[in-house]
Amino acid sequence: NTLLHFYSRMKELNEVQQVSLFDKPIPKKTSADKIKSPSLDELLEMYNKDWIEDWYRDEQQRELYFKKGKELLKLFYSKNENNWNIPAELEKSFRIKIGPYLVKGRIDRIDKQPDGGIEIIDYKTGQSKDKLTAEDKEQLLTYQIVFEQVRELKDLGKPTKLTFYYLEDDLRASFIGEPKDLEKLEQKLLGIMDKIYQKNFTATPSQFACGFCDFKEICEYRV
Repeated sequence: NTLLHFYSRMKELNEVQQVSLFDKPIPKKTSADKIKSPSLDELLEMYNKDWIEDWYRDEQQRELYFKKGKELLKLFYSKNENNWNIPAELEKSFRIKIGPYLVKGRIDRIDKQPDGGIEIIDYKTGQSKDKLTAEDKEQLLTYQIVFEQVRELKDLGKPTKLTFYYLEDDLRASFIGEPKDLEKLEQKLLGIMDKIYQKNFTATPSQFACGFCDFKEICEYRV
């Protein structure tokens, strides 16, 4: 949330108001070295305001995570200080139809690339992965499907890069979906939603699903 607030403030600093009251502010045409950005102190102030003290095991763990988050933001700022890119959209909400079902969500960040293509970015706080699995890619592939359906987003350009940004390791994992990948995912999502609608909740245990399940210790189907 802090990074999204930071980039939202950056957009404000680099936008100019149109003459007409009905027009949206538009980004100034600036080179990378002329982009205005909030200072590191402002970023850390945003972090202090956004910080939620609940859900930690004890005070020691809370302090550890707070300190770690601050160090990650300092690293992020130093890495990007001379290479800022103003996002085209932040926390962009969407609604699309898959079969008869309505799917809603938000995209963390959308960037316009120099070649006119679109990069869709999702921030991750966990450890990076050496190789993304098909299941790992599904979230960003869903966003690529969104761009095919939502006129407002389609007008921005065509997605050419889907990126998971791992803040802890300061690494990016990028790819792009082929038409067959998007079609396969749509069919999978449709099948899942059909089962939900039919109240079919038959257990489908797997190492991945069971590894993150809060009820694995009492579930007879766990693996």
